[in-house]
Amino acid sequence: MKQLSVILLLAATLVGCDAIDAIHATKEMNGKMDEMNESTEKLAEGVHLQSLVIPINELLKSDSFLKLSPFPTTIVLYAKPFAEEARPKELVELTYLWLKEIDEVATEPDLDHEGKPLPDGINCLGSCLDRLNQMRREKIGKLMTLQAVAGFTPQNTVESLIRSEIYGDGRYYEAAMKFLMLRYVFIRDILLDNSLLNQNLDKIGEIEEAVSYMKRLDYLARLPFADQIALVTRGVIKPYLNAEYALDAETRSQLGTRWKLLKLKAQSEMKFEKRSLTGDAGNDQRILDESRRKMGRALQTIESHIRFWKGQR
Repeated sequence: MKQLSVILLLAATLVGCDAIDAIHATKEMNGKMDEMNESTEKLAEGVHLQSLVIPINELLKSDSFLKLSPFPTTIVLYAKPFAEEARPKELVELTYLWLKEIDEVATEPDLDHEGKPLPDGINCLGSCLDRLNQMRREKIGKLMTLQAVAGFTPQNTVESLIRSEIYGDGRYYEAAMKFLMLRYVFIRDILLDNSLLNQNLDKIGEIEEAVSYMKRLDYLARLPFADQIALVTRGVIKPYLNAEYALDAETRSQLGTRWKLLKLKAQSEMKFEKRSLTGDAGNDQRILDESRRKMGRALQTIESHIRFWKGQR
């Protein structure tokens, strides 16, 4: 019995030592895991910031805003990845800063060829006019970029922005309202009127995309504070760009007409014809049948929105 007690005591001692060693090892491992998690977070943040800086740097190059009509593809190419990566706070901060710059930054005093201020009554000519036109282009380009960024922002990010800045009465409440107006204008004017609704909708993918964009407009128009969504900027001189927008009752009511136009185009321009695509007649038929089903779902969505706006008259 005594020998057994000694063995048990020794075993307990060894187990205790092992337990203590295990505890120390666990703490050390947890510390390393924390360091690893912190490093991973820093790396992810670095990738995130790089994803924002690269497109902005490209957009701010001197030749990005040389050609502003039609809507520049350069702006679209770089605004889209920025919008898809940016967080709600970053989006409204950019909107706030650039709109403030557009409104408040003025050209240098009118100077002559020697760099001296021009007398009163002398028109801005030569290098002065060049500077003025360059600043106008930059302002218009930045306003168009803000439109594209807002328009390409994922829907879930927009909803998060609304929760934090509008429902949360955030620091950038007014900038958030302007951001939503910029989004509405870009989707309506560029993605729909000057693109999808300005061409034949003879592919089901085009119809689905048009419905998706229309639903984003509808979402904004049905917000309880929609009549507060507006944008007026003093820094862009007409007729270079219309910089006064409002999601007022008249603008919202036009959505019903747009849904009807989409329905008309979809029904008249989409042709369901069996095409030889896969080399297998059965697979080609299944592709055609799936396109018909997608068309049915799209038309149901369109009809429901037409009924909604008809009821708003």
